[in-house]
Amino acid sequence: MKAVVEMERENLPVASQAPAGMRHSVVFGTTAAAVYSLVLVKAIVMTGAFGTGPEMDAFTMALLIPNLLATIAAGNCGPAMVPVLASAAREGQSARAAAFRATLWLSLAASVAAAAGLYALAGPLVSAIAPRFDAVRHARAIELLRLLSLVPPASVVSGYCSAELLSRRKYVLVAAAPAISTAITIAVILGFPRSITALAYGVVAGTVAQAAIIMMLSLRSNPAAGRLRLWTPHTRGIVMAQLPLTGAAVFGVANASIDQTFASLLPTGNVSALNYATGLHSLLLQSVVMGATWVALPEFSELASSGDLQKMRERARQYMIALTAVAAPLTAAVLLFGSTGVHAVFERHAFTAHSTALVGGAWSGYALGLVPMAIGMVCVRILNATGANRALIVVGATMLPLNAVLDYILMRVFGIYGIGLSTSLVVCCSAALLLYMVSRRIGKLIDAATARALLCAVLAAAVGGITCVGVRRLIGNGGAGLVISAAFLVLSIGVLYAMAGLLEPVSTRWLRFIGAQPPLEEKPGVPV
Repeated sequence: MKAVVEMERENLPVASQAPAGMRHSVVFGTTAAAVYSLVLVKAIVMTGAFGTGPEMDAFTMALLIPNLLATIAAGNCGPAMVPVLASAAREGQSARAAAFRATLWLSLAASVAAAAGLYALAGPLVSAIAPRFDAVRHARAIELLRLLSLVPPASVVSGYCSAELLSRRKYVLVAAAPAISTAITIAVILGFPRSITALAYGVVAGTVAQAAIIMMLSLRSNPAAGRLRLWTPHTRGIVMAQLPLTGAAVFGVANASIDQTFASLLPTGNVSALNYATGLHSLLLQSVVMGATWVALPEFSELASSGDLQKMRERARQYMIALTAVAAPLTAAVLLFGSTGVHAVFERHAFTAHSTALVGGAWSGYALGLVPMAIGMVCVRILNATGANRALIVVGATMLPLNAVLDYILMRVFGIYGIGLSTSLVVCCSAALLLYMVSRRIGKLIDAATARALLCAVLAAAVGGITCVGVRRLIGNGGAGLVISAAFLVLSIGVLYAMAGLLEPVSTRWLRFIGAQPPLEEKPGVPV
């Protein structure tokens, strides 16, 4: 492990190289964490009001397709729009404003047409995604889907306007914007408890309000100048950049819909339980994996443009080691304490002990894929930075049928836990494929030292988890037993990390960031 430590020491960035970027990352991450805390509050309120009953099943399936369309249309706006707006800005503010406004109106028109299609085809769509629903849940889902068909247009507006704000580095506004829709939804649930129709109205009202506010801010900064042309070289550039990203997103959301469709084949309550488990897993993904890899994207892009592939490989290895060192203990924590946490936070009113068992089981299945997801997302950002987004379509197309087959097989054996486990296995396969693609593009990514560091992190978490299980068996599962076993988990993993040399680079980097330790002096031939 000494080689790993030396690799980290030699490649730590100088503190003065990008202090603003680091500060922006911390601010963005802190704001996003606060918003996700509000999302967790919404989940607690929802579980108490609706639990995992037939009404919540109907709502979950009704919201599935609008959310999928919104993700496909708006989820990749940033990577597509930001570079084009930067190019347009070199021609003047009016050219930039025209490019943004034209793209916004074109995308809004397309999303309104899609919303009309959702409303008209609500019946056949519900039959397709939830074939085992009884007549009551089927009719309820159709009613809710027609109401929720307004979500995609509002989400598209939010996506494109957030990308515009991001291009002007309005990081706090972008990170805080989802709090608007979340707060409105919470207020509606509290005002109209146990009304699933009111919940749907709250989601629509919150999404529309969020879109209206950030659209107002974006349009104010991009005033119209003369007659607007909808199809220009800049709008064409945005559309062409988004096509491969959209194709990859289609496969991603299709995998999510497949999971929910198979959950609908299980007894009542499994659909909403899987939805809650997905939300909890997404909270960890967004807080740990996605945030760090978004921070890595600009750095990878600069290295790609300069052609410094060796430095890109070194930085990618460091990101993989750091993310795995965080993700592995989180996986152990979810496996050991996930169901207990669900019980403590959610189990009340309509959310029963049976609901806790379902959500905890599905969450455990998803958690097993946290480490490979961290490694895979580093590879995705490298592909983004090097302009190889079409490779993501190949990965998505390969993993989609695999997910369907594994869902079916494992669901029949393990129930809802099998659906989460299937997703984790698919994530492992996709991470391996992404590693292969990236290694062919920029050279071998995981060398011997990196492999040893990754293995040490995973083994340390496993040993810590086994220690925790032993302590719980000796002391019991009461309050004191949980606290002591959790302390043993943290302590044992920390000791093993220190012995492996994984903690020293992290602590050194943090001291340099806060200014408590001066940066390394640059030496000839040694990257700093």
